[in-house]
Amino acid sequence: MILAGATPVGGQFNTNDYVKLVEPLYLTEYEVQLKPYLNVAPLRPFKGWSAAAPTQSLPWYDAYNKTKHDRNQHFDKATLENCIVGVAANVVMFAVRFGPISLYESRGTLSTLVNHLFGLQLRDCRPETFYIPSIQVPAGTTDSLICGNRKEWVQPWLVQPLRI
Repeated sequence: MILAGATPVGGQFNTNDYVKLVEPLYLTEYEVQLKPYLNVAPLRPFKGWSAAAPTQSLPWYDAYNKTKHDRNQHFDKATLENCIVGVAANVVMFAVRFGPISLYESRGTLSTLVNHLFGLQLRDCRPETFYIPSIQVPAGTTDSLICGNRKEWVQPWLVQPLRI
């Protein structure tokens, strides 16, 4: 939020601020599957997140928030399901922040756990929102077949600031 130049509505960032990330980060498109439990429906932790009700429209977060602030009254909301969806939301946010390649192809403990436990896919996405690298095909390359070292063809990324 700070890197995007956003300022909090109140004194600190909260769900009223964070909900503004839904569109530019395509959060509703992420779906998480629990690999060891294929009979559990895929999870879309940010689907339905709305600025009209930024806390309540995320049931797993609303349950966490209510339990945190009044454990005696809302302890029944601290369910295993809400916990699992919250963990899935963290997997999504890690993939958004650091990229899914670092999450799935590293050789560390986190990558090993994520590969074993979670599948990550995009659903209902618009192809025009994908990041596609720009390539410069060398002169003299035939139009009908492109073979070669594609890493040398990829142009540097043009980084544009996140706008909210």
